Amino acid sequence: MLSCENRKGLTVSSGPIHIPALNQGNLVNDRLVVTIKNHSNQAFQASVVVEECRPDLTTTIMLPSASNINERTLASFPKETIPGNKCRVYNVAIPVNSFPFIKVTSPRVTMKQLKEDQQVVNWRLA
Repeated sequence: MLSCENRKGLTVSSGPIHIPALNQGNLVNDRLVVTIKNHSNQAFQASVVVEECRPDLTTTIMLPSASNINERTLASFPKETIPGNKCRVYNVAIPVNSFPFIKVTSPRVTMKQLKEDQQVVNWRLA
């Protein structure tokens, strides 16, 4: 996880996360579950955005190569209050073979508070 702290609060972002096309049960992975866990006794607010950068797979690429790819938002959840000692779970539909990344923004939360309260962002395949 990467984080950035500024006057507006704290932003924590992940990956990109490689999600295989099929899971262990040979079923298609088409959903991502993001859980924000608040270990503290105090409520805090957070907004969640799940995005991806998907290259055009129809174009032949000569290696080595580098290119700029536009981000695409898969899901955007507005700022919500997460009560103390509770979890907030977000379910997101994802394209097969996607490489999503997760961005969580919490206003007025500092890095020091994050470490003290041990607020955790987890993700898993559904």
